[in-house]
Amino acid sequence: MSIHVRYRSEAADAGKVAPQANPLRNHPLSHQLPAISCACYDDRVQSSNSHRIGGVIGSFCTPKRFPDLPIGPTILLNMTDNQNAFTRLDTVLGEGGPAAVLDQLIDTLESQDKHHELFEALKMKLRHGLGLPLRYNDSGDELDEATRQGLEEGLIEACRHVGTRLLESGKLREGWMYLRPVGDNNVIRNILADQQPTEDNLDEHIELCLQEGLDLRRGFELMLSHYGTCNSITTYESSMYGQPRVNRQIGAELLVNHLHQELFENVAGHIEREEEKAPTGTTLAELVEGRDWLFQDGSYHIDTTHLSSVVRFARDLDDAASLQLAVDLAAYGDCLDEQLQYPSEAPFAEFYPAHRKYLNALIGNDVEEAVAYYREQAETCDPYEHSTIAIEVYLDLLARLSRNTEAIQETVRLLPDNLPTTGMAPSLLDLSEACQSFEQLKQTCRQKDDLVGYTLGLLNSQKSPEN
Repeated sequence: MSIHVRYRSEAADAGKVAPQANPLRNHPLSHQLPAISCACYDDRVQSSNSHRIGGVIGSFCTPKRFPDLPIGPTILLNMTDNQNAFTRLDTVLGEGGPAAVLDQLIDTLESQDKHHELFEALKMKLRHGLGLPLRYNDSGDELDEATRQGLEEGLIEACRHVGTRLLESGKLREGWMYLRPVGDNNVIRNILADQQPTEDNLDEHIELCLQEGLDLRRGFELMLSHYGTCNSITTYESSMYGQPRVNRQIGAELLVNHLHQELFENVAGHIEREEEKAPTGTTLAELVEGRDWLFQDGSYHIDTTHLSSVVRFARDLDDAASLQLAVDLAAYGDCLDEQLQYPSEAPFAEFYPAHRKYLNALIGNDVEEAVAYYREQAETCDPYEHSTIAIEVYLDLLARLSRNTEAIQETVRLLPDNLPTTGMAPSLLDLSEACQSFEQLKQTCRQKDDLVGYTLGLLNSQKSPEN
């Protein structure tokens, strides 16, 4: 943080402003914790946001390298209002020396909720306690190990203290920038869980929970409750891309449950209006059975693009209850007018019927039928002409059904060596580790001239039951 303070002086009255040396300019974390570095601000750029208060001009600089870093507030030193604070510092110096002055400064800044200045004061106290200059800003290479470690630990603790205060005061983004180097996400997660988002910081809550990955479940819950299904689906698509399945499952589960409840209420309401009594079914499949008129003339009861997206997301689920709801969504989708059943690429070209097979198999229903269907899709879809997705979906399904030995054999049989994959299916090494059988892996690595893979298989095989 680089903050310039300029006092109105006689030179200023004469039309010249004499800049004071900035006591906060050299940030000691510039080499320890780059996220809070003085390099974040360009000292050459003077902000136009200068304010004259009590005869004092304060200005701050423009972000350069890290635009999301909280900009420290303008230091406004009102000589009249703060006279008692300055006098107290003078008095404490005579009574208790420099250490007492620093403690007094910290107490004053905490009482005024001047969090960024508090951080500077905490650093000054740390340096003083370690026998370092108050403005120490070197790399620390010349320090002995104990002093260097004390400096690093103290800086982390200062970040924790100020970041926690900011977070608890509702300034989430600013607090996170201090707490990020601390690495204790559980503390941050607990603080966020105890807070009710306000209109001013709702987006910051969602940003920390989702974009920073602090609490995915809470983030998606906030998205659904405040921004609705459409925005939540869009956010899921963007924020979960490339994430591991265990993370994708969180948002997928919430979206499936949310959409199913909404759709069930809409369909039940339609039936009650037509039949003048509430239906007795407990699933969508039961509600629509024998009621083709629900879909007459292309009728539908929820945004059909939302439906297809959420059914697709459901492929990541493991939870049986949520999977059953997803199967129910697919059953409803299968009743829609053909023009509303949007085609997809193999193996989900027949979108809803194919998803019903896949999702049912994960629950344990009609497993062999699903395996046979996806095997046929994998065999008939030319990976050179289209992609390897059909093969990968089949292999992934086998692995999720704990048929790892079969998945190894099918990987060797179906997956070309010279084509890139999407990463959807587990690797041959993953499958070998899952079933603790490495002979096929070693044989394949020999054929590919893959010494590293062969060595992994060789060494892992020494620990496997087959030896």
